[in-house]
Amino acid sequence: MMSEENESHDSSDVSIFNRASLQLTFDLLRKNHPQLALEVRNIMGAKPISRDPDLGADRAAENFRVDLPSERVRAVVHALMEFTQPDAVDIRNPQINIMARALLQDWLILAHKLVASQPLFPDPEPRSPSPPPGE
Repeated sequence: MMSEENESHDSSDVSIFNRASLQLTFDLLRKNHPQLALEVRNIMGAKPISRDPDLGADRAAENFRVDLPSERVRAVVHALMEFTQPDAVDIRNPQINIMARALLQDWLILAHKLVASQPLFPDPEPRSPSPPPGE
């Protein structure tokens, strides 16, 4: 069994983001959502997931597992959606809006996975074990 530090990742794992995507998310959120931006930056403080050594030493290509609660992922999606509004287009830098839209798609896919994995109607209280019949 491999430790998490040496874990390789499946390219279809939607919870894996590269450093460049997380850094851009941080940069976009930092001004209006500093606490949320800090949570994203903290993900990059963890040890990166192992990757193909043929990719070289490019830090931007390092991968990290996003392990935020679904509520926080939803907050990231909501904050990034601000950049997709017509009045958010920065005439001086329209590439930011294009990158924000692509980034939003990655976060939406992660949010969908998290929501789909949660029960539709969670138990309001944990149940205590029933006594065996005949007692």
